[in-house]
Amino acid sequence: MPSADRDDLPSIGLVLDVLRAGREERCGHFEALDQKAGLAIGFAGVLVTLSNDISEPWRALGVVASVISAGLALSSFWPRGYEVLDNVRDYLAAPEPQTQLVLVDTLAVMNLRTDRSMGAKARRLKAALVALALAVVMLGVGVIWNHPGGSDGGTGHKGGVPAASPSAAPSSSP
Repeated sequence: MPSADRDDLPSIGLVLDVLRAGREERCGHFEALDQKAGLAIGFAGVLVTLSNDISEPWRALGVVASVISAGLALSSFWPRGYEVLDNVRDYLAAPEPQTQLVLVDTLAVMNLRTDRSMGAKARRLKAALVALALAVVMLGVGVIWNHPGGSDGGTGHKGGVPAASPSAAPSSSP
């Protein structure tokens, strides 16, 4: 490795601080994504549990969308590998500028890998939330479909028009 000293790399300390701060920020983003994935799994389970009285095919469609949502959220929530610095003993006796340069390079690569992993995790979580929203819509339609004022035009009668009853017919007598 080429020799590096503080005069050759005047801003290495600043770059190292920025990379460290970025790594900490990424850890916070990972935690937030994990929390959202956990909530999506929980809501999907609640929707499946509450879907008993919903008419078919809306119940089946809503349950399938909920299960898909939970699966995607679980894949997003799945534990990830956390990169750590290896071989730090090799740099204990090295000059500080050289060690800082290695740390800058290593943290930059680690941050790039973390960004890729976090992007994939966020895409799976977005798909899980879309599936969850579809489940809510499908189950909601099923509830409305079952409701007396639902698919029949709000009259409670098939076709939206009440059938004439003999007592409601006009009388012909004076």
